[in-house]
Amino acid sequence: MIRKCLVCNHELLRRHKKYCSQQCHGIADKIENNNQKEYLNSAQIRFDKYILKTDSCWLWQGGINEDGYGKFSFYRKTTGAHRGSYILQNRQIPSGLLGLLRTHSPKLVLHSQIILVFCMYKTLRMQL
Repeated sequence: MIRKCLVCNHELLRRHKKYCSQQCHGIADKIENNNQKEYLNSAQIRFDKYILKTDSCWLWQGGINEDGYGKFSFYRKTTGAHRGSYILQNRQIPSGLLGLLRTHSPKLVLHSQIILVFCMYKTLRMQL
C-alpha cells in the first residue's frame, strides 16, 4: 500500500509519516488551527443562546442533567455547561484538573466562578 501526504498527496517515503515535508506539516497545522477557531466561535454562539446574563452571574437556561447542572454538547460529547463556559473563555482545562463551581448553584456558568482543582480535592470537598 502506498501512503500519501495528507496535504499535497505526494508519495511518502517513510511508513509512519503523515506529511512529506515540514512545509506540508506547517500547512496542516494552520488548517487545524483555523478549524479549531471556527469551531470555538460556533460553539460560543450556541452557548450564548442558553445563558441569561446579569451583572453578577450567568445562569444556564438550556438542558440540565439529573443533578440539576447545565449540560452542553462540546466536541461531540455532552459536558457540564460550567465546564463548557470555562473552555470557551480560557481554551482548555489542564489534564488532571477539574472545573469546579465556587458555589453550589448548579445553573451558574460564569467562567470566573469556576476554579480548577485536583480530583482528590473534589472528593474531599464532597465528604464535608
